[in-house]
Amino acid sequence: MTFNREIALFARNGGQLLDGKVFELEFTPSPNAAADATVANGGLVSISLSGISIAVGQGDGNRLLDGGSLAATFEIRDRIAPEAADMIEGLAASLITRVEDLPADGTLTPGDPSLFTDSGGAFDPNNLAGIGLRISLNSQIDQSTDGDALRLRDGINAMTIGVAGDASVLRGLRDALTANESSMPLSGLTGSRSAAGFAAELSVNVLTDADRAEGAAVFEQGAASALRQTELAQTGVDTDQELSRLLQVEQAYSANARVVQVVDDLFQRLLQI
Repeated sequence: MTFNREIALFARNGGQLLDGKVFELEFTPSPNAAADATVANGGLVSISLSGISIAVGQGDGNRLLDGGSLAATFEIRDRIAPEAADMIEGLAASLITRVEDLPADGTLTPGDPSLFTDSGGAFDPNNLAGIGLRISLNSQIDQSTDGDALRLRDGINAMTIGVAGDASVLRGLRDALTANESSMPLSGLTGSRSAAGFAAELSVNVLTDADRAEGAAVFEQGAASALRQTELAQTGVDTDQELSRLLQVEQAYSANARVVQVVDDLFQRLLQI
């Protein structure tokens, strides 16, 4: 907007950017942020407007600088990405705990990691942040680390080769992974599911959110296009209309030129009498 022939620039929700002076936006990046880093615990920083820290991109659309790509970036960092990480970490924690202390595997002792591990160790319920990055296959059976896949049949910590036809441990693993268990609280899901059901539900949620976001983006693009067309209609040049006016001017000029010519001819005849 302009006032006293000066330009003032505001964000959609009223955040001042330029109004007699420049309101500077400041931000300090956190390139090595931990998995549990948030603005609340000081691991991440928010944006500052003229030295004052303000919240942006919280998902409600009501913040001073909401409504643009800047707010969208902060919303991904502070809300969307952490929610997605929580779902993945909930699935990872569920996979680890399902197969721990497996009764069918007599080679496991209390506290031993089973099929899935937390960076090679057992599950720690007090250390959930980042477990989606730390989950790994037990090195005892991981052939890429000189493990032996036969331990899936004979037991995770088996020291000798077992009976070829003994599938009790494999059935135990199958039952543990297909059993309906309560979802981890941090996943945001309720009810009981198998491991595959848990993964499928998370995938559906992600796809649903993506579809909703895509629909919102299409709507906003349509609205922006309509506003742009309205702006052009009000401020742009209508070439068809201007050409029509030019033809009218040309016709009027031709008619006036003919009138002047006729008047000149009459004067010439009068002067000749």
